[in-house]
Amino acid sequence: MSTRILFLPIIAVLILFTACSPITTELTGSQAFEENNPEAIEKILVVVMSDNLPVRSFFEQEMKKRLEKQGVKAMGSLEAMPGDAKIDREAFETYFKAQNIDAILMSHVIDEEKTAMHVEGQEYSGTGPRTYWAGYYDYYYQMYDRTSEPGHFSEATVVYIETNMFAVHNSQMIWTCASKSVHRENAKDIIDELTKLTVNAMKEDGVLK
Repeated sequence: MSTRILFLPIIAVLILFTACSPITTELTGSQAFEENNPEAIEKILVVVMSDNLPVRSFFEQEMKKRLEKQGVKAMGSLEAMPGDAKIDREAFETYFKAQNIDAILMSHVIDEEKTAMHVEGQEYSGTGPRTYWAGYYDYYYQMYDRTSEPGHFSEATVVYIETNMFAVHNSQMIWTCASKSVHRENAKDIIDELTKLTVNAMKEDGVLK
């Protein structure tokens, strides 16, 4: 692969904010470049450009699982290369040439911003305990003797992530998408949503045959 692609810093999605925050991960756009697309993509190398190795490893493996569910072979970059290595032509020749990779899928943070998010007031029962779902914002209350507490504003961090796919045979971009995510308690929540949305978009755009 002739194009030198350097790692860009990625912010670990680990900032805590109120447990009542809504899920707000969405794709803001995607585009396929059919003229650069190989006839068949049989194996994809997943690269998350991050200095946070636990986040990078989890992200790559989740994307790999999503792709494999669509019948496409995939591997994460950390399966074959050191975490501090850059993805350039030399690294590709060293670590991945023998893997028969058809395309490289690369994700990185392109921007982040602070925002004030309104948190809805919580209704609660005066006669019984609350029951929580999944350890965060979803919960339900008993259906009688309800009162409520007012909503408030909580600062959150919005992260914009770009994902690009490149063909190995000509180094050209096959597909691109952009996403917007609000930090929640666990980076895994955002990664789970984002990988699902990304692979679905690749299917809809005809990148995955």
